[in-house]
Amino acid sequence: TALANTATAETGPNDRPYPMTSTKPQDPSIQTRIRREGLVWLLANLTVVRLGGTIITLILRRLLGPGISGIFDLALTPYRFFDSVRNFGVGPVLVYERDLDRASADVGWTFNMLLAFALLVLANLLAYPIAQYYHHAGIERLIRLLSLAYVITAAGSVHGFLLLRRLDLRSRSIPGVGQILIAGSVAGVAATWSTGEGPLVLRELLSTTVGTVLLWLVCPYRPHIRLASALLSRQLRYSFWIGSGLMSLYIAQNADVFIAGHVIRKAADVGFYTTSWRITFIVAGIVGIAVSTVVFPALSRAHDSALFENLLLSALRQTAFVVIPASLTLAAVAPVLIVPVLGERWAPYRSDFGILSVLALYGGARALVAVFFEGYKAVGRPWLLSGYNLVKAAVIVPAMIVAAPHGIRAVAAVYVPLMFVEVPAALVLAKYMLAIRISEVWEAIRMPAFASACTAALTIAVEQWLRSSLHVASTAVLLVCIGAGAFVYLGLMRLLAPQYAAEARELLVSGFVRPLERGK
Repeated sequence: TALANTATAETGPNDRPYPMTSTKPQDPSIQTRIRREGLVWLLANLTVVRLGGTIITLILRRLLGPGISGIFDLALTPYRFFDSVRNFGVGPVLVYERDLDRASADVGWTFNMLLAFALLVLANLLAYPIAQYYHHAGIERLIRLLSLAYVITAAGSVHGFLLLRRLDLRSRSIPGVGQILIAGSVAGVAATWSTGEGPLVLRELLSTTVGTVLLWLVCPYRPHIRLASALLSRQLRYSFWIGSGLMSLYIAQNADVFIAGHVIRKAADVGFYTTSWRITFIVAGIVGIAVSTVVFPALSRAHDSALFENLLLSALRQTAFVVIPASLTLAAVAPVLIVPVLGERWAPYRSDFGILSVLALYGGARALVAVFFEGYKAVGRPWLLSGYNLVKAAVIVPAMIVAAPHGIRAVAAVYVPLMFVEVPAALVLAKYMLAIRISEVWEAIRMPAFASACTAALTIAVEQWLRSSLHVASTAVLLVCIGAGAFVYLGLMRLLAPQYAAEARELLVSGFVRPLERGK
């Protein structure tokens, strides 16, 4: 049900998180919900935000070079670790709970603000020792500046989750677009005048400010300072496991940078490694956020086991449809991608394309198994995220400690055996906790995997022919390979499994509205 309709009979309009201001019927029609909840809004937003954001990031890094990029990313790692602590605040529980009133939203907003101020103080206290750990004094100043974003972001966090509760993807898409247009443009101009980390910091702070302001504009909820221990305690019991899971996930995903940044003194090496991760998640990041944003609220509404399974497998099919070909193609074109995309300043890392290839393959696998975690949250088992990621961190941290002294190639190589352990473990966990059979998972990803493998093989063959026989420039080879790969993959899928494209069109237009209506 929409957020405005979740108030009980005993609560009046003013007790709702944001009151009804329209005389229209409270229950929206299916067509109205489709216009509001269609995935096209979210994907358009994410394409602009993630793809546009990545393009701006690459432009900034092309202008500033790997050294400046590396120092900024070293500061970004602890900054985002502290930011992950905000996940212990009140957020997904506002989507998960069946009923929601103004008091719940107000208590959540107040607690989130208090937590953000505490993190601001903590980050400033630890900025100096963190800079000493990394052996780069400038990191202290960067962390102090970036920590201002905690409070700015917290001011709009509840607004974002209220929009997600309503599955109002149209309104939820607006802040991200504004962030890219304003913050990206200003940072791009600043980068032409500055050779330091200033444009990168400016972009981060301006982006959070614009996002919060726009969330307040599109969501009519206006918070009041309120604390109620009983209500907050209930909210935090759920949020604790979400926060634990996301924090442990962050530790597992960023242990490489945190450990390697201490051992590898050359900031440019770290800059190339972290930039390779950013390129890897151009597509996987868009799909991952789309899944997290849409699938969790939809699964939370599915109170029938058959409907739950159908929705989860649908999400897995569409994730595989996009992520597998993108990951394999990126791994295949990595040898000709570095200089055309990043510029001549990054030419010394041309021979390190294997790092990008490995991270691309692992990133794709991680995006697939991440679909199951939305199911765990929806069935009230968020503690599984924490347990899973803590085990993963216990494996990856020692491996990174051993690999880091041998350089960034060795650090990236850790993800090869990790991938072959993590994927089967995730499948077994989903089988026992979500009753999703491994055969069903294989059926969902089988055709995209086959078509992607054929596409990658053709891409490698074309790439080798153009480079070795015709001596074509890297930029032209990259464009030809991407175009040929897209043509072959879409052609194979249209021929062998046209239902994937049909399902994608349905989700783009209506999201999960029709499946949920049919499941009532």
